[in-house]
Amino acid sequence: MRSSYLPRNLPLEARLSIAVALVVALALAGIGLLVVARVHDRVASEGRASLLRTLDAASPALAQGRVPRVPGTRLAWLEAGAAGGDATLIAAARAGRASELGTVAEVRAGTRRLLAVSRAPQHVERDLLLIEAEGLAPIGLVLVLVGVRLFERAGRRHRKQLETIVVAAQRIGDGERDVALVPSRSEVGRVAGSLEQLANGLRDLDRERGLYVSQVSHDLRNPLAVIGTYASVLRRGERSRPRAAKLQTIEDEVSRLAVMVDDLLALGRTHALALHMHRAPADVRALAHEAVAAARARSGRTRVLLLAPAHPVTAVVDAQRLRQALDNLLDNAVRHARGEVRVELIQESPHELVLRVEDDGPGIDRLLLPRLFDAFAHGTDRVAGSGVGLSTVRAVAEAHGGGVSVGVGRGEGARFTLRLPLTPAGTISP
Repeated sequence: MRSSYLPRNLPLEARLSIAVALVVALALAGIGLLVVARVHDRVASEGRASLLRTLDAASPALAQGRVPRVPGTRLAWLEAGAAGGDATLIAAARAGRASELGTVAEVRAGTRRLLAVSRAPQHVERDLLLIEAEGLAPIGLVLVLVGVRLFERAGRRHRKQLETIVVAAQRIGDGERDVALVPSRSEVGRVAGSLEQLANGLRDLDRERGLYVSQVSHDLRNPLAVIGTYASVLRRGERSRPRAAKLQTIEDEVSRLAVMVDDLLALGRTHALALHMHRAPADVRALAHEAVAAARARSGRTRVLLLAPAHPVTAVVDAQRLRQALDNLLDNAVRHARGEVRVELIQESPHELVLRVEDDGPGIDRLLLPRLFDAFAHGTDRVAGSGVGLSTVRAVAEAHGGGVSVGVGRGEGARFTLRLPLTPAGTISP
């Protein structure tokens, strides 16, 4: 079972500060034990030396059988069966437990044992302990404060690095691959280096997947074209209406598959846009007019409106890719609209251009929103479409250094917002 003595919701600096405080406290406790042992040794040594001096001074009297009175000290003499002096010391000495009374000093005068025991060394030991504590407390306090400060700074630095890694991981999860981190030899630095390697590996994987999808899609176009052509020829020469209807169904399905293959081919190319983008100054207003005109030609009864500035809007873009993204947004809006699609071109700031495509349809399924711009994503309505159009839009927008988002339009309809910088997009920095 995993246990934690520190609450997990505490900031990293607080946990490190508590940890260093505990470490310093344990270190101080160890130092205190050493000091106590040192004090005991000093007390014993000084007490023994003092007792020896006292015993030397009292030896002549003890040798004559007299016991002088010395404050704080027990004196006694023992010889054969005779003894004199402090009765407690005499009993303890005969039982071999004189050391239990305190610090013991002993000398011999002929056959007579002369003993002295310090009866009250506690005050000396207490005074020495107080002196040691008074000198140790400021040092310990300074050590604790310095340790907490150092660990707080280290914790703040590590937290900043970890927050950068978290943001980078979120961006990778959102599909971004151009993530630059600074690896180092520390644990956090190694995590950053591993995350950057993961982003580079995912970018290479996306590129390889795109090239593979592009190649497969290209290989499928020729047989589909042959099947569609033969179905069309057979249908025109067929006199039986049921068989002609079946051939028409084959032709329609082949056409639908051809559209899906074209979308797959475009999607495969957009996964390596950094290698295929050809930016140049272009009039985005003119591109929007062309895309809207093409959408009107295939929209049937759905009206397609354009709101754009009267003057040209120039930006450095890949005109072909941007037109592809606009066509995909318009196709999606026309498929879901009840009667009207509105396109709006706005320059919201000197550095950003905004294209909005809005429909008056039923809106987007909330369950689909998290993966709306993923390839092959479909809602519950299963409206006809390959499921790669919006994925292509996102790839084109991000390749230009911009982005695409979705919101609620008029009524319950959907509103897609495509944002593009008016200057060339360089390497996207984290």
